[in-house]
Amino acid sequence: PDDLAYFQKMQVALLENAAQILAPDGIIVYSTCSMEPEENEEVLKIFLANQPRIVISGARKWLSEQALPYVNQEGLFHTRPSEDIQDGFFAARLARVSRPEI
Repeated sequence: PDDLAYFQKMQVALLENAAQILAPDGIIVYSTCSMEPEENEEVLKIFLANQPRIVISGARKWLSEQALPYVNQEGLFHTRPSEDIQDGFFAARLARVSRPEI
C-alpha cells in the first residue's frame, strides 16, 4: 500500500511518454495486473485530464464474448479473482482522436 502513490506516478509518466509518440488515430492499451483504483482508474483520470485528444475508446468491440461480462459501462476491462479467474486484471483501450469532443 505504501508504494501505490509511487506506482501511480510511474504509470502516469509511462502513459504520457507513450502519448508523445502516438500516431494520429493511434491506440494505447493500458493494462495492469492490479485491482487497485490508484493504479487503474485514477491513473487514467490523471492522464486523460491533460490529454484532450486521447479518449477511452472502449474494450467491448475488441474482446471475445466470454470477456464481455468483465467490461464496465465506461468500456474498461476488470477481472477479480474468483473460481473462474485466478487473477485481478485491468485494461483500457485509449485512442487519439483527430480533434477533442466539443
